[in-house]
Amino acid sequence: VVNGKIAKLKITDFNANGFTKTSLQLKGIITGLPNLNKTYFQFPSLAMSTTNKDLLAILPPKTIPNSIQIPASMRVKGSFNGTMNAFGAKLLASTSMGNIAFNGSMSLNNKSYDAAVDLMQVDLGRFLKKDSLLGQLSMHAKVKGVGYDYKTLKADVQTTVQSFEFKGYEYQNLNANAQLDQGNLQLNAALDDTNLVFDLNANAELKQGFPALKLSMLLDTINFKGLHLTTDSFSMHSKLIVDFSNTHPDSLVGEAFISQIRFSRGDHHFFTDTARVKAEMIDANNHLTFFSKPLIADINGQYRLTELTTALQHHFNQYYQLQNFKDSNFVSQDWKASFQFRTSPIVLQFLPELKGTDTVGASMQFVSDRNVLDFNLNAPLIQYDGNKIRHLHAHVTTGNKAMQYGINFENAAVKSLLLNNASLNGQVAQNTVNGNLIFRDKLSEKVYQLSLSMQQQNK
Repeated sequence: VVNGKIAKLKITDFNANGFTKTSLQLKGIITGLPNLNKTYFQFPSLAMSTTNKDLLAILPPKTIPNSIQIPASMRVKGSFNGTMNAFGAKLLASTSMGNIAFNGSMSLNNKSYDAAVDLMQVDLGRFLKKDSLLGQLSMHAKVKGVGYDYKTLKADVQTTVQSFEFKGYEYQNLNANAQLDQGNLQLNAALDDTNLVFDLNANAELKQGFPALKLSMLLDTINFKGLHLTTDSFSMHSKLIVDFSNTHPDSLVGEAFISQIRFSRGDHHFFTDTARVKAEMIDANNHLTFFSKPLIADINGQYRLTELTTALQHHFNQYYQLQNFKDSNFVSQDWKASFQFRTSPIVLQFLPELKGTDTVGASMQFVSDRNVLDFNLNAPLIQYDGNKIRHLHAHVTTGNKAMQYGINFENAAVKSLLLNNASLNGQVAQNTVNGNLIFRDKLSEKVYQLSLSMQQQNK
């Protein structure tokens, strides 16, 4: 029943039904019509219910993406007060995929908002059609702020996730607080779950395309098997500190440290020292270094990290066509790299058979415009489970027409087989690999020679 003049309508009991199972009930007062900009709605009681079949019949085709599954039944009830531009609402949505509660206010003119939202056993997996990966989510969130653009808004967000299912495991007890202030983000998060415990503090400047980032994270416990991420028993503890003034992968500037590294695999426990990544950019040159006891790596020169693989694949594809390689444009590259691999205690804990192996070193130079690649590897002694190779050397060089390669060693003892001064040298060109395998005696006299040729077949 609706009574009153158009400027002030009193709705004592309004019911509307349509389609098969869609209904709307209202009680309240509407003032200010016909000017919608000044109309005030006061609905202390409202309720609406519908089904996925009715909703799909009402909405235009393709309004709902194929990646979303609408709940079979939906009912919303609560209250609403305000204008089209400034309003407050208290609503509870009950669906066949869980419930959502909203209590808050919003001003479109002032771009301000203050709200609390509760998700109660919302089945994200069914809703997003990813039920093999995701499950139910229960959480509480509060947000208060002014503005919509993350570069200029000011807002405070507080979130508590009671439970969240991922890959069949239910994560519990995640708390996160975030403050955004004109492009500056401060984030604090902590998770206290049986199989995952961490504490994270981060600051980021979001105004630039790739933010400046400072982060400190203590990963107290992560049990990969317990989280259904691996089938083997594997757990880890570490501390991560990140300080980057630029996080763009093609112009990285900053450092990252990981320390207190501890692994457990079954009944075995492993420990290692700090690992460090440092990135610099001087003029047009990038300089990236990685340092740890097992591995030291350095690359310096003109390159884009995101195009590094493409540039190298493009180069090798000239001599031997790589399967499934799709060429694309890349900026000219001119850089040098070096690598050192050492059998540190952490390596020997995983691979004790390598005990006695000396440091393995490698260097590489790449100049894309001149079609130059030069790679060298030297290993004074490699030992594995009693087998030995002494003074191993490998090299690859490329030119305009062919790629030259070579591998040789002074001697090798593999089981009962003893080899001296063996070498394999050859070239790759026009989808063909040619080579000569030579074995020599202790006096370096040639004993055996084997020539080979392999050609890629066109499909």
